[in-house]
Amino acid sequence: IEPAMPDQTPSKKQKTESSKMEVEAKKSGFDGISDHTLKLYYERLFPFGPMYRWLSYCNLADGNDPLSEKDFFMRREFSFTLEGDIYIRYLTFRNQEEYKAAYLKRLPHKTDIGAVFNAPPKNHNAVSSFKPVEKELVFDIDMTDYDDVRTCCSDAKICPLCWKLMTVAIKVINRALKEDFGFKHLLWIYSGRRGVHCWVADERARKLTDSGRAAVVSYLSAYTGGEKGQKVHLRDPLHPSLARALDVVSPEFEEYIEEQGLLDNEQRWKQILDMIPDPNIKNNLHARWSSNSVDSKEKLEDIRREIRKDITSKKFSKVRNTFEEIIFAHLYPRLDVNVSKGMNHLLKSPWSVHPKTGRVCVPIDPDDCENFDPFAVPTIDDLLRDINSYKGTESKDSRKIKDWQKTRMAPYLELFKTKFLQPLEASIRAKRREIATKYDMTF
Repeated sequence: IEPAMPDQTPSKKQKTESSKMEVEAKKSGFDGISDHTLKLYYERLFPFGPMYRWLSYCNLADGNDPLSEKDFFMRREFSFTLEGDIYIRYLTFRNQEEYKAAYLKRLPHKTDIGAVFNAPPKNHNAVSSFKPVEKELVFDIDMTDYDDVRTCCSDAKICPLCWKLMTVAIKVINRALKEDFGFKHLLWIYSGRRGVHCWVADERARKLTDSGRAAVVSYLSAYTGGEKGQKVHLRDPLHPSLARALDVVSPEFEEYIEEQGLLDNEQRWKQILDMIPDPNIKNNLHARWSSNSVDSKEKLEDIRREIRKDITSKKFSKVRNTFEEIIFAHLYPRLDVNVSKGMNHLLKSPWSVHPKTGRVCVPIDPDDCENFDPFAVPTIDDLLRDINSYKGTESKDSRKIKDWQKTRMAPYLELFKTKFLQPLEASIRAKRREIATKYDMTF
């Protein structure tokens, strides 16, 4: 039985936003990625250097650091999806040069990054105890998982109205990972179409077992789902982490309900009333709204008032946290548990080009995520046009400008380097200096 979906009749605001999206789609004119375009992108723009530095964690194959694991990068698994959906796993690269050469040779339409194993993945059939030893803790948040609470779009479509869900998810998860777990090195990436990914690169996170990863995801999960009824179950008092999350999601709730028209008609408001466990409250509200013309704000106030009345009149109220549960059911992050809990699970590489949109999977600044616009993210064609149309100064220095600096990719790569890569490398080197000093090693 398919769960009931909200009435998809768009509001005036939704129609306006949809029209804007249609205009943007026509402007982009994306009609697929050619091998020629990919070759130019991999040859001139893909940041192999910064990516190699990140994924090697200062374990450079040709470095002279005595604490460096020379084969570390070579034990990392990559996978390519080639034209025609040809999928190749267990790819191995010894260093940055091999990493780039493989891309230029095969021209993958999609690339995924996996774990670091106890042996080079290309030898997985020859190793009896082949197993992953570390991988970034990753999170995948996809807009399609919110289809029951958005009426502006569905499936792979997004617009500014529902993108708010991704913004809220980034704020909630980023804060929890930092404040509750003490993680510092978080990389947020736009998936290129309808979602976001998070890579936690702290050593403690990378060394987590599958059960440890599952525990972290369980801690961060509040939405239980289901076809109808309560989709979130909160205890009283709220866990401090959920209380902090409520501070983020609550201010967005009323506007979101109004924008999506989730209380505009009986079919839609019934889904919200079904989240109230007390049948008397549910029936009273349904009767009032059915016989009176009540707008969205009034309906939310009606829910609040009925809940307050029940809590004050009963010693053991069933609805003590119901309003908060309704808020969380609409706005709290919905995580793909399977992506996060398994070390063997691969995730799309940052800087990949999404094959359906042509948009590059660029970083998102979690401290400024409310200003991130997925529709402003450059496509692969945009970047190549930027290079061709670049008009630099005639000075000698202009010849030193790299191709990526001539494009709309520049601020995203600067963000990747300054807010993620450089602090990560600095923390690794500081730890190694401490070890070298302790054991009187040359560093």
